[in-house]
Amino acid sequence: MLFVSCDLIIVKKEEKDVLRESIINDKIEASLLSKATQKNLNIIELCNQVEDTNLNSEIITVAKKIKKEQLEILENLQNIAKENMILVANSTKIKPLKNDLSREENVRKILIHQIKENLDIQKEVLDSLLEKSDNKDITLVAEESIQKLKGNIDTTFNTLKLLK
Repeated sequence: MLFVSCDLIIVKKEEKDVLRESIINDKIEASLLSKATQKNLNIIELCNQVEDTNLNSEIITVAKKIKKEQLEILENLQNIAKENMILVANSTKIKPLKNDLSREENVRKILIHQIKENLDIQKEVLDSLLEKSDNKDITLVAEESIQKLKGNIDTTFNTLKLLK
């Protein structure tokens, strides 16, 4: 005959629930970090495309500034992902501009608008990560990245207003 304490059964169940919750949280963090990194890489590629066009130098300067900050964010996201053994995106999903498109007057609006859209989405993803994560290192990286993104979003918004 085997006697098992009810307290032992309850403790085991609670441990399983905590473990299950931790796994779910880790999956959410991994998914959000991956999405944020993907948007980050997209923004960097769009900035590269702005730099490769014959656009006015002011727009290229804006793109270079955004790209510089996005490279800093990328490094932080990749480092925190590596520390937490999370695989994140390492290539962009943005297609290169067609050569004839780079001559169009409207291209700058299109590119800056795409950059702004990706910045907005990246900020939303990092806001979610900040809200859902209980990992202090991840939340710190998210907070720092969000601050940089706010400046980039303002910059692209103001640039789009000037282009109208």
